[in-house]
Amino acid sequence: MSGLGIPFLAIPGNHDLRAPIRYGLAGHTGVESDHLSLAMAFPGMRVIGLDTLVEGHGHGAIGPAQMTWLKGVLAGSAGNPALLFMHHPPFQTGIAAMDTIGLREGAGQLRTLLEGRSDILAVLFGHVHRAIGGVFAEHRAFIAPAVGHQFEFAPMGSDFRIVQEPAQIALPKVVGGALVSYIVPAPLNRGSGF
Repeated sequence: MSGLGIPFLAIPGNHDLRAPIRYGLAGHTGVESDHLSLAMAFPGMRVIGLDTLVEGHGHGAIGPAQMTWLKGVLAGSAGNPALLFMHHPPFQTGIAAMDTIGLREGAGQLRTLLEGRSDILAVLFGHVHRAIGGVFAEHRAFIAPAVGHQFEFAPMGSDFRIVQEPAQIALPKVVGGALVSYIVPAPLNRGSGF
């Protein structure tokens, strides 16, 4: 990532462990003692990453420590526009195999916390390995595709099937105060950069 020459931040995914992330991505992830949530201010906006990892399990959760942390961050944001990133989406996607390992704790509290806020530009997620758009807590919600492989869109199936679709990257950009998300194929020659 450093070789790309662009700033980046990281929150854990469902296959991760916090200790190696703290070590390998120091300076690019959160520093809380029991989770790796992070908040960083940029000109005119904030980026908030909420750690939903339950180590050793595929599903996610927003525990009391993360919820308390997020409430504090949002209370101190002074109304600055924010993008909220999480790994696990807090809603059903309609893809049964992924929904069984979705967010199992904290979705209702998160919805209550975010509803009615005018400072949230969007809530962005990963986990599902497929681009999906929607609405959560009155805000734009977007699940990014995967840079490694995509899972089959099979709402009735219960298996994880990798499909022959291009690896993709979601590039969110704030344009004129609104969020625009670009979906682009991942570079074929990974050593060439963008």
